Amino acid sequence: MIGVDTAELFGKQLGGFRLADGTPGSLRHDPSTGAFSVKIGSYRVVPIPNVVSARIAMVAQVESRLVVIVETQERNCNYKYTLMAIEGTDVLQWGFGNCRDRPQATLDADGRAIYIDFPEHNSLKRYSYMDQRLYSGRAPAPAGMNLAARPFADENLRPAYPLPPVRNDGRPTPGNVPGRPNVAGAGVGGRVIPAPPQRATTLANGSVPAPRENPTPRDTLRDTARDTAAARDTTASRKRADELPRSRLTIPDEEIKPVRIDLRK
Repeated sequence: MIGVDTAELFGKQLGGFRLADGTPGSLRHDPSTGAFSVKIGSYRVVPIPNVVSARIAMVAQVESRLVVIVETQERNCNYKYTLMAIEGTDVLQWGFGNCRDRPQATLDADGRAIYIDFPEHNSLKRYSYMDQRLYSGRAPAPAGMNLAARPFADENLRPAYPLPPVRNDGRPTPGNVPGRPNVAGAGVGGRVIPAPPQRATTLANGSVPAPRENPTPRDTLRDTARDTAAARDTTASRKRADELPRSRLTIPDEEIKPVRIDLRK
């Protein structure tokens, strides 16, 4: 008995990718059986069973493995996902999804992790792929994210509605939030013109001292040093917040065990 790859002979290629060594891969549909599968090079075919449609949603290189996320639809599940981490002939495979939402997927800035976020109540259900493992956990939603937005992400797993601009206090700017009216305030042509920055010290009786008419050089140096120290503290705190890895914001619940496939067998 010799198995025939009818999807290769008579099927339709729905999408493709290429490994770091140049090996091609493809998502195929076999109309004779209705089956979907992924084939990598001339190796064994990886089946995707029990689905009525499938497409490649995301391809990204994460350290030594190529991560391919396939979006599928089942009869009673509109959105389900298969993540395959491929290196040579070794494939790690996971399945996840809530059947209701298309998630937002973000590649970490250093290319060492992918974060896949689903809306869930007042936070995010996050799947984190890193170190050749997939973790499930929860993460706080960024300021201004509308967790009730439908769709939650577009076909490339990017936010369907971009986040509104953020003010210096970390809150979204009113009037730029989707679905909310512009309440930026009064002013010339609807603009708000802020007052120039001032430095004031409140006395014990609640009054503000008048500025010095002729400040001495020592007063000027003291004020400059104080402003420099404050700016340094603010910059340092912002830098610490920026350097905080996104994975540390995740509350891990569990590690999801993969299905391991050796394409040589």
